[in-house]
Amino acid sequence: MADEHTIEPTRTRDAERTRAAILDAGADAFLEHGYRGASIRKVAERAGVTHGTIYLYFRDKDDLLYQLSKEHFRGLLTRLRAIPRTLDPVARIREAFHMVVTYGLDAPEHYHLMLSMRPPHSTCTDERSLTPMAQEIYSFLFDTISYAADRSLIGSGHVARDAWGLLAAAHGIVELHRAGTTERDDALAAADRLVDVLVSGLRAS
Repeated sequence: MADEHTIEPTRTRDAERTRAAILDAGADAFLEHGYRGASIRKVAERAGVTHGTIYLYFRDKDDLLYQLSKEHFRGLLTRLRAIPRTLDPVARIREAFHMVVTYGLDAPEHYHLMLSMRPPHSTCTDERSLTPMAQEIYSFLFDTISYAADRSLIGSGHVARDAWGLLAAAHGIVELHRAGTTERDDALAAADRLVDVLVSGLRAS
């Protein structure tokens, strides 16, 4: 008969597997049916759990989407933080932009969940319209640009807008690729050209 020391780790592993299965099912449901069509019941059916089980792990459909995007953002943030701090400040801007675009081109569906899919009732001022991981990625871009600006390598007048501009440019390129309007290599070449233009503009300013 299993003792309590065996039962507890087993329960923990089962809970982790269940949560992972729900997240995977949620991603499939959101991508296939959109936010409105991806019901909790459909997610439960895909995950092979009961309807009520979903609510043991997530408050509601909004929370499921929120946690799902947070999971994927963590992977991108890890890549960004791996960029060497010893790199030239302007080169770090280029590398960060390239990293965001590459991540999106390699996993366009996940990227879409992270940045494009939001509950219809959320607004720009709704704290759940931007996940903590998304905010951290924006902050990374902001800090990277600010670091170069502090050293007078680029203009320093609109660091916040410049950071959002870089993120928006990356987002547009990834979404065009996801829509099937451009091949991956062409999208990446366009991204590299675009960051050169943007950095040149920052230097000129």
